[in-house]
Amino acid sequence: MKCSKCGTDNPDGAKFCRECGTAFPKAANQNRTHKIVWVFVIAAGVFIGLCLCVFAFVSLPLLIPKTFYNVRYDVASVGGASITYINVNGGTEQEDFPFNAWFREFKAASGTFLSVSAQTHGNFVGCVITVNGKVLSQSTERNSFASCSVRLP
Repeated sequence: MKCSKCGTDNPDGAKFCRECGTAFPKAANQNRTHKIVWVFVIAAGVFIGLCLCVFAFVSLPLLIPKTFYNVRYDVASVGGASITYINVNGGTEQEDFPFNAWFREFKAASGTFLSVSAQTHGNFVGCVITVNGKVLSQSTERNSFASCSVRLP
């Protein structure tokens, strides 16, 4: 930086001339300070924006209330016992029933996947899935295997 009064070369960022003591304009120093402040303000804004996006992505599904449904499945067989496989959201259980007809009722949350499969050693097998009193899936078969499935809204 060159002094406008005496022409002496001074280091960049100096406030006064080292030869004559003339004060240098503040604009050069302030301009650099303002740039640094703006860089930090923009970086902080980007960081806060990213944090808010991550928070919304993680917590928003937890804030949406789930709907629960009354679910019932019925299985019937004629002429023999049945083996029934019940799959709720990937968890499968097996039930052996010596009876001709049975049902199970339970509550399930929205998004639940339910599959009922029945196999008989007799003449006929059927299954029905009812949600809130409305039949959503049913299947009947002779001498084999019946299956029905539904994903709750």
